[in-house]
Amino acid sequence: NYTTTILEDNAGIIWIGSENGISKFDRFKLKFPHFKHHQSNPDGLSNNFVTAILQDQSSILWVGTQDGGLNKFDPQKNGFIHYKHDPNNLESIGEGTIYSLIEDKKGRIWIGTQNGGLNRFHPETETFIHYQHKVGVKNSLSSNFVWPIYEDTKGFLWIGTWGGGLNKFNPETEQFFHYKRDPDNTNSLSNDQLSSIIEDSAGNIWVGTFQGLNLYPQQSKFFFLL
Repeated sequence: NYTTTILEDNAGIIWIGSENGISKFDRFKLKFPHFKHHQSNPDGLSNNFVTAILQDQSSILWVGTQDGGLNKFDPQKNGFIHYKHDPNNLESIGEGTIYSLIEDKKGRIWIGTQNGGLNRFHPETETFIHYQHKVGVKNSLSSNFVWPIYEDTKGFLWIGTWGGGLNKFNPETEQFFHYKRDPDNTNSLSNDQLSSIIEDSAGNIWVGTFQGLNLYPQQSKFFFLL
């Protein structure tokens, strides 16, 4: 099977996501159970194509899927609780494939979706807050197709999009700042389709795009294509 993502949880269990479900490899008990979507099993995965896996600070395992929403693993029933997009419910998860799942330092879970923008899960109400692109609103998300999400050491979220460039998001003020390719500026982002983001030990932001690797030293305000 095509493997899409791998995570080791805090018990040493390896979770392997693929286009055909998710496998749980217990190397201590030498067990390898597999979880899939079955219409007859309400506790199965919501969709077989797994795109992202996260274990949060409470040891809860979250699984993102292609067009099947979000799944929360329930170890008591050895199955999943589903959170799916409902067009009639504005507090349901955003539409489309989930491309990223992260938990920030304050325990907030952020979800990047294909068409529903950036989502934040509200654990008390089990609802979702949406941050989306709004035409004419300068400080909104630049595109609703969110791919990588990264939290830096200062608590800002760096959000890569497909076609909308890079966003720096302040979760406290809920404001977005945009970085996009400017063909007239050689020190702008080289491409607006982003695949990966990381911060190094010096506080520089590294951005993987579909046209090369960009280095962004935050004190310089310039991007350098490497």
